[in-house]
Amino acid sequence: YPNADTGFASGITVAPDDKLIIAARSGADFSVVRLNADGTQDKTFGVNGTATGKFAAGNQSVGRSVSVLNNGNILLSGLYEEYVYAPTQLGLALFDDKGNPVRAFGSDGVTVVHPIASTQFKLPEVKKDAKSGSTSNQNGFSLELPDGKLMTLSNHRYSFSDQIGLLMRLDQNGALDTTFGNGNGYVTVQYTAHFTWVGSLIRLNNGTFAIGGGVNKDGENLGMIALYSAVGVPVKTFGSNGFVVFDSLGSKDEIFDLVEMHDENILGIGSTYDGTFNGLLVCLDSTGKFVDTFNGGKPVVTPAPEVPGGIQWL
Repeated sequence: YPNADTGFASGITVAPDDKLIIAARSGADFSVVRLNADGTQDKTFGVNGTATGKFAAGNQSVGRSVSVLNNGNILLSGLYEEYVYAPTQLGLALFDDKGNPVRAFGSDGVTVVHPIASTQFKLPEVKKDAKSGSTSNQNGFSLELPDGKLMTLSNHRYSFSDQIGLLMRLDQNGALDTTFGNGNGYVTVQYTAHFTWVGSLIRLNNGTFAIGGGVNKDGENLGMIALYSAVGVPVKTFGSNGFVVFDSLGSKDEIFDLVEMHDENILGIGSTYDGTFNGLLVCLDSTGKFVDTFNGGKPVVTPAPEVPGGIQWL
């Protein structure tokens, strides 16, 4: 960055013209960086190839994922933290092809989408070291639907031990689409009454939505994949009432990303823990069962004994 701020890159996409668009953080601001196909900074975008800003006034804004919409605009999804240790909220920013904010979107091109009011709380000193990566994580996945609306994913924290996921549909201007979710614009994603974290979202070819994340059940973090219909209802024929929870792996499992395979099966990508973190792949069919032709119907666990602390597939 020209001002020498520390930068962290979290997401990347390839634009139709083969340029690379990166979601990142520059200091306490979000940033979008565009590179030419040869890897040089695209000076025609933003200021010398970089567009930065804040989702709202507060402690920090971070870009986590980025996509190019059908009209050529660039949608940045990320997290917004109002104050230190505040529950993170979903932030969105929309730019045109030159890196200028699309003023009709949200408030001058940015918005924070958090339909349930958060209670302010400060993390006690004793809990700072106990925070897991998932409980402070807001990946910020957003998808463009065929009609131009946006489907996006967030988490809502009621307390340090009580959290749910939110699947939200937005109009093209960034406002909640109140024709979705019984007039709310969102539906909750929660496995029974357990702490539920959501972090990845894909739209399957049949129009349903697969969600990856984890649940805390009886003190253990277990990986999870859920399936929701286009109208925001769990697909009852998938797993147990729309949820598959991996309770036979380790005690700290998470699904970080999802891919729909060519045969319409769902690949879950994440990690499992047995004293150290190991890479994890799981493949499920449309009913939530392990696919026999993928590793004999078993998860693929990849250890890295030479790496202190182990590895996680992201």
